[in-house]
Amino acid sequence: MAPKKKVLTKIKKKKKKWVKVVGPKMFQHAALADIYVTDAKDALGRFLSLNLATVTGDIKKQSLQGYFKVISIKEGSPRAFAYGFQMLPSFLKRLVRRGRTKIADSFLAKSKDGFVMRIKPLLVSQTKVPKSLATKIRLAAREKLKEVASQTNFEAFLEEAIFQKLRRTVKEACEKIYPIRTVEIRSLKMEQRHYVETDGIKGGSVDIDVDVPVAKKAEKTEPAAEESAEHGKEAKKRASSAKEKSEPAEQPVEKKAASEKKSSPKPKKADDETDEDDQ
Repeated sequence: MAPKKKVLTKIKKKKKKWVKVVGPKMFQHAALADIYVTDAKDALGRFLSLNLATVTGDIKKQSLQGYFKVISIKEGSPRAFAYGFQMLPSFLKRLVRRGRTKIADSFLAKSKDGFVMRIKPLLVSQTKVPKSLATKIRLAAREKLKEVASQTNFEAFLEEAIFQKLRRTVKEACEKIYPIRTVEIRSLKMEQRHYVETDGIKGGSVDIDVDVPVAKKAEKTEPAAEESAEHGKEAKKRASSAKEKSEPAEQPVEKKAASEKKSSPKPKKADDETDEDDQ
């Protein structure tokens, strides 16, 4: 019989292509980046970290790093959602000089549409101020930011923070207490998972790296306090047992007298008695 011919099957490889990721409305739907994928759907869930100077075209925004996530696809192009930004550390160092006080804060706030976000403001006073006055300024800024956040949506609040509209309202509130030189939002990020809808298209949930609900923070501190109390009790027990071992127990009076009699040396015989024995 003639040998059978081997049939070779060709594996079809999908060709990859470059797909442009479109930004949100606050950046006029600017192109954020190009992703090399086989299909536009493969870009879903991707995270992007970009300098906002390249996104907005404004050189003044080069100190801000923006964070995006691809959540939907419209007309064959992935759409990204902005979930926060952060100020570069090199820029923060230039703000504080001698003879001024740096007032920093970090707290959670909730927007009108239910987004929980962490806001980190930074204030610099005109001159050095005592700690009591710095605390008053910090609390005034926190109260004002929480008030504005509760009255606006997350995207609108983020836009005000990026384009420096928010700093004016905070500065006006704090200058009633003491003259302020600069007000900056050094970081603003979403803290919880949410189902986001942008441009009328339903997208996926925005899963941020940190998921810290407000209620869970207090619960975590309670067992730690209990553990520290237990460790303290154990340490006291060990110390007391060590003392008992080092210090001998007190003997009763009768036993003490008997032990003293035994330990006391026998009286020597008189010289006369010894002489008689020798004779």
